[in-house]
Amino acid sequence: MEEEESLQVKRRYPERTTWEPRAGAIASIQRALGKKGRRYSLANADEIAGQLTQLEPGFCHVGLSADVAPRRGAAFKAAR
Repeated sequence: MEEEESLQVKRRYPERTTWEPRAGAIASIQRALGKKGRRYSLANADEIAGQLTQLEPGFCHVGLSADVAPRRGAAFKAAR
């Protein structure tokens, strides 16, 4: 998440981890230029949470949730 999506760890909980877009001028430029044609879609969210749950030996479920409500609301206001 940190290298591939330009995110930084916001907080580590026992059962999950949350990330936020990496701050700073270099990170902003990197996302704007899209290194090697890469789009940083998750960096548009205010917070991303990931949770890993073991199902049985050798199998797990990975859940990701992204809070995009503030940006979606801003886009809606701009479209009016």
